[in-house]
Amino acid sequence: MIVFLLRHGKAARPSTLVHSDHMRPLTNTGRSEMLKIGSAIKRLDISPDILASSPLVRAVQTAEIVSEHLNIDVTMWDELKPESHPSATLKLIQSLDVKSVMLVGHEPHLTDLISHMISATMLPISLKKGGLACIRMPAKGLASLRYLLTPRQMGKM
Repeated sequence: MIVFLLRHGKAARPSTLVHSDHMRPLTNTGRSEMLKIGSAIKRLDISPDILASSPLVRAVQTAEIVSEHLNIDVTMWDELKPESHPSATLKLIQSLDVKSVMLVGHEPHLTDLISHMISATMLPISLKKGGLACIRMPAKGLASLRYLLTPRQMGKM
């Protein structure tokens, strides 16, 4: 299985108008960047069987932008919330019977998940807002990191 991990776009800072971290939306810059990243993902010919998102607003908005480029519905996974343990997310991924899945979520959850998938130890991985990782996950054993793209790299595609 191929697992794509996409970090949400740039989001509004907590303010008096948005009290809950769960409700922070993408900024205008974040939306604009995610439109470019969605186009790049399409040009990379990525077509996941499942597009799953954290239920937090900024992740849902990111997933919705990408879903328009990929013509796929978004599914919400509580296992992608920032406070979720990566082992719970990995267990859900392993239960899937698909060729590929794209997950939209948050830091440090996504890089912790990558570490759980590809190593027995925590690795110093950086996934920028709007960054995309691609992991090949065999039926058994450790997965392998195929690539890690920054938003700037995808913006040039």
